[in-house]
Amino acid sequence: MNYKLHELPKMNIEELQARDTLNCLLHSVLFHRQLGAVFPQEENLMDELGINLSFTKVGSDDSETHKRVKKGVDGFCSTLQKVKYDQKINKCFSVTLRLLHNTGAHSTEWERWVIPLQLQSMGSKSDLQATLLKSLNYISKSTDTAILEGYVPVNDGSHFEFQILHDVGGTTIMETVGNLLSYLTYR
Repeated sequence: MNYKLHELPKMNIEELQARDTLNCLLHSVLFHRQLGAVFPQEENLMDELGINLSFTKVGSDDSETHKRVKKGVDGFCSTLQKVKYDQKINKCFSVTLRLLHNTGAHSTEWERWVIPLQLQSMGSKSDLQATLLKSLNYISKSTDTAILEGYVPVNDGSHFEFQILHDVGGTTIMETVGNLLSYLTYR
C-alpha cells in the first residue's frame, strides 16, 4: 500500500483516561482532514481529565462523524475492560485511524494514524498533557505537509471514508467506518 503513516508518541495513561485521550486525538486528526464544510465544537479536557487543554471536535454531538468516533472509542474501552487487570497494566495497546479514498471500484488508503497507549496504574497528568500537546502540534503541522507533498487525494467527486481499528491483546478489531465529505476545503 502507498499511504502516509503517522505514529504518534506513546501515551502513558490510566485506563480511565483512555476515552478522553482517544476522543481528543481522533477528533483532532479528523478535524484537520475533514473534507468539506466543518462545524467545529470546542471540547475542554479540564472537565474530564483535569488537564488544561482544549481540542476541536468535528461537528456537534449528534453529527455522524462524532457518532462514528464515539462508537470506535467506546468499542476500544469496552474491549479493554474485558482484559484482566494484570494482563493490561504496563502493556501497549493501539488505536489506528485509516483514511480511505473510495472510487467505487476500490478503496485506496492514503493516510494511517497509529495511537499507541501504555496503560499504567498511576499516570502523571503533566506527562499526559505534554504528550497530548506534542501530538496535537504534530497533527496540525502534518496538515501543511500533506498539502505541500500532495498526497491528499484530489477532489474528483468520489467517496472518502475513515476506519477506526483497535488492537487489544494482539487482536485487531475494526470497530467503525464513517464518511468524510467528498470535496476539499483546505485553507
